[in-house]
Amino acid sequence: MQLSSRTRHGARLLMNLAHFSQKGPLRAAHLSNNIGISIKYLEKIIKPLRQAGLIKGLRGPGGGYFLCRAPEDITLGEIVLALDGGPQLSCCAAPDACLPSDFCGSPALWADLTSTLQGKLNSITLGGMMRQDSIFKVTPSARKPKADVHRRDTAQAA
Repeated sequence: MQLSSRTRHGARLLMNLAHFSQKGPLRAAHLSNNIGISIKYLEKIIKPLRQAGLIKGLRGPGGGYFLCRAPEDITLGEIVLALDGGPQLSCCAAPDACLPSDFCGSPALWADLTSTLQGKLNSITLGGMMRQDSIFKVTPSARKPKADVHRRDTAQAA
């Protein structure tokens, strides 16, 4: 199974919202530029994410998009469900959709595999994805020193 480009871009969009959340809502143009997709395509991704309650938008000056929940509370399963209707391993996973279902024992197998995959997707959080993604990792050397520590060092040197 390969995740759709819509789901992959949706995950990147959510990671950007989480990463830059301290700066307030992010505008569509900023997200579009960061993800590398057109604003028109971005809007097609934003709509189902809003409908699923994963993001919200604010209009007007200072407006933009932001996450509705913490990154640790959003799963890849929710993202796939919102953007693609859930994982689809085979049309045979739905007994009504499989034409030779009277002669084939595979609908139960496909349904079980789909359920297992959905469980795995639900165990992967947006926060976990960000920790695995080198773009969003913050290494200890990249962190700024605390202001009070810097002042103590300066005071001791004087």
